Amino acid sequence: MRKMLRCTALLLSAWMLLLALTGCRRDDGEAETNRNSEIDLSAYTVVYSDKAANSAEKTLAVKFRTTVLEKYGVELAIATDDAAYDSEAKQILVGHTAYPPTGTASDDITRKDYTVRYDGNQIVLLGGDADGLSSAIDYFLESAVVLTDQKILTLRNTDPYTYRYTYASAESALSVVSLNLRTATSASSNNQGLREPRIVNFLSEKRPDSVGFQECTVFWRTRLDTVLEPLGYERAQPVHNNPQAMKNYIWYRKDTVKLCDSGYFWLSETPDFASQGFGSEYYISAAWAILENRATGVRYVHINTHLDAYHEDIRIRELEVLMQHVRQYSEQGLCVFLTGDFNSTPNSPIYETVTKEMTDTRKIAVSTSSKHTYNAYSNDESAVYESKKTIDYCFCFGDVSVESFEVFEKSGGGYLSDHNALLIRAVICKR
Repeated sequence: MRKMLRCTALLLSAWMLLLALTGCRRDDGEAETNRNSEIDLSAYTVVYSDKAANSAEKTLAVKFRTTVLEKYGVELAIATDDAAYDSEAKQILVGHTAYPPTGTASDDITRKDYTVRYDGNQIVLLGGDADGLSSAIDYFLESAVVLTDQKILTLRNTDPYTYRYTYASAESALSVVSLNLRTATSASSNNQGLREPRIVNFLSEKRPDSVGFQECTVFWRTRLDTVLEPLGYERAQPVHNNPQAMKNYIWYRKDTVKLCDSGYFWLSETPDFASQGFGSEYYISAAWAILENRATGVRYVHINTHLDAYHEDIRIRELEVLMQHVRQYSEQGLCVFLTGDFNSTPNSPIYETVTKEMTDTRKIAVSTSSKHTYNAYSNDESAVYESKKTIDYCFCFGDVSVESFEVFEKSGGGYLSDHNALLIRAVICKR
């Protein structure tokens, strides 16, 4: 009998331990899920910062309220933080409000980090930026709330808790350059012989992880192979058996990134073969490289291209082929950077089509430039981004935070090309 009681007690203890383990989740922070009672979230008010009236935080707060209504049938009140703080009020604080719980939760939040906190009254949803806040909202809706059989929207865990997710260990900083070299010309005050050392000087100073060159003729490819090697750069794509057809290449910095795979394709009806497509008189190609950060193991794809110079209808057809390849990598969960001379202005159908699926890094950079990208070897400071002289871009897809977007006209005392160089510094964040 004693033996049976002892076994029963052991089994009961094991069962209770199993319940305790399955009821507690820790993901880079503290999140306990022992539900003692139900909390009717329908009594809560969504609160966002009064100073965020036209910001992404307001947009996300409104979207959060709408999602709760659509998903759970619960209509929450919404307000700003201009009223005096009440510690007993039932509130969901979205973003950087002026109320104390937000300040407490914001400690050490950077970039795309996010936190979800419940202190017994207020619920805090906070991110280091808009992407982080969006992740906090997603986590809350997917993991922190539940609709009971009695149609009460409640917290899974009604004890005070903090869930914290940090990207710090998964950050991959990188820098990307795009530059149209201008086809080699000898009878010019800015011929290739004069500009070559300026380009070398620029890359030596900025040290990007990957560089996309357009109009990279046989002359340029041969010269760049030689002069960039001492800087630690290597060409990603092999020489095509029709070298006159291939004029877009990518070089990568060997000490910071590792080449995983690379190649090229043509923007034509037969992308696997060197071909002039859609009536273009040129061979229009795109180079690609999958690169891996040596320190973090985070990968990204760099695609580099140059669309037809004269016909928009041809560019539209070329873009269709290009975006098919972008989707191929995005579907694999890879971040994609698309650089090149698109021969299209910001108000063009080309730009509109690309930005339906990708983001113009200039637009989302924390620090950005308004300078044009095409200079024609003339210093016209009035020609800004919105002008017809902007035809070069770096677009991105994926979980990317763009720190800076810079435009460089000169280096080493002279023009780099008739196009300006674009330099993008970004951080890829991976869960």
